Amino acid sequence: ELIKEVTNKFREYLIERDYIGMKRVAVDGSKIKANSKRGMLDIKKIEKRLEGLETNLDKYIKALEDNDAQEDNIEIDENDTNNDRDIIKEDKLEELDKLNAEIRKLKEAKERLITQNRKYISLTDPEADLMKTTDGKLPAYNVQAVVDDKYHMIAYSEVTTEQSDSSLSEKVISNMNNELRTVPKEALFDGGYYNPDVIERIEAETGIDCYVSPIGKKEGKISFRYDREKD
Repeated sequence: ELIKEVTNKFREYLIERDYIGMKRVAVDGSKIKANSKRGMLDIKKIEKRLEGLETNLDKYIKALEDNDAQEDNIEIDENDTNNDRDIIKEDKLEELDKLNAEIRKLKEAKERLITQNRKYISLTDPEADLMKTTDGKLPAYNVQAVVDDKYHMIAYSEVTTEQSDSSLSEKVISNMNNELRTVPKEALFDGGYYNPDVIERIEAETGIDCYVSPIGKKEGKISFRYDREKD
């Protein structure tokens, strides 16, 4: 929160000094790979892992019980400081701690999947989500950036776990307005943000003129005469 506050203060400074003009901005999203391997876990995989870990846990507990039972039946030399059984016991207790920690982590991941109504989760980066990227499906974040056209500086950015850009334009503009207390006169979006209802709301509520590419949408061919003088 403190880093975010400092970043916003710096952006306010840039706006006040006119390094960020806030006349026209371009909004785009980038998929950023999470701190995780490609494979993510679902509930079925978590339950299978838990089953294996709990089986191992039972084996270690049984081995410790057998070790304790043998100690009860054998007279141990009080002067023997390097007793093999003590070393074995310490190793097994250490393994038990590791197993219990892993079981707790998997149970927490399972709970997060259920409560957040998600399909996949990464144990090393649990907030990330499985997203379609140029490198295939990966655990990732969708980073939204609002870039000002005056000096190409970032006027606002936001990290999300929503895969599609189409529903994010309104959220990004609204959050930028709340944090910086200003909005641009014009905003440019690529085809990924094409959602007429959302764009209409942004224009009505903020007064921003929005330009969104309808490329790839079945809305009919758009024709116009190019005005060279006004570009």
